[in-house]
Amino acid sequence: MTRWDTPHWIAIGLTIGLGIGSGLSLRRSDPSARAGALRALALALVLSGTAVVVADRLRGVPWHSAAPLHLCDLSVFLAAAAALRPREGLVATAYFWCLAGAFPAMLWPDLAYDFPHHRFVLYFVQHGLLVVAALTFALALPFRAAFRRALHAWLAMNACALVVAGINVRFGFNYMYLSRPPGAGSPLDVFGPWPGYIVGGELVAVVLFAVLALPVWWWAKREAVGD
Repeated sequence: MTRWDTPHWIAIGLTIGLGIGSGLSLRRSDPSARAGALRALALALVLSGTAVVVADRLRGVPWHSAAPLHLCDLSVFLAAAAALRPREGLVATAYFWCLAGAFPAMLWPDLAYDFPHHRFVLYFVQHGLLVVAALTFALALPFRAAFRRALHAWLAMNACALVVAGINVRFGFNYMYLSRPPGAGSPLDVFGPWPGYIVGGELVAVVLFAVLALPVWWWAKREAVGD
């Protein structure tokens, strides 16, 4: 894929605009309308994740390569669950996973197809919905103790990574890019080959989760002062 061309930037811009608009709109809506919109978001997330798997299978990708075991695939189900049952811990974990995983994946997509190929559309719809969900959660369903929630989300992500790493070792897969870095290139390349990019990625994740906690912490503090 040709990175950072016009369709790429349009996809990113539309995603950010839709996420902020959705969050601010739902923040001002009544509980019944908010619950209905969150159910629609959960359905869209599940359909987007399913569509990616079905499309891969239809073009002959084997099950062991099409299984939804990447971080963004797992985030689809997590975000859908958070939208359906917006408990604070679930919402917070979904916020960190979705933004830390899906937004970098939109900036540096591991994708071989340009717009208007259907794989381009499916890729950016799936990852874009994850970013929309994260921004919606942050603005419409703000949570407290942002830095503690960030730590919990980081620990949960690493627990999932350990399970996925075991699957990768047993069957020779590369889910969550734990066996080798993305083939299309990414910022992880600066840390060198395995295991350097794994260690570097962990350090980046710690910083990224902390940075993502800052606006949530500020928002919660602002709301407390306002009350």
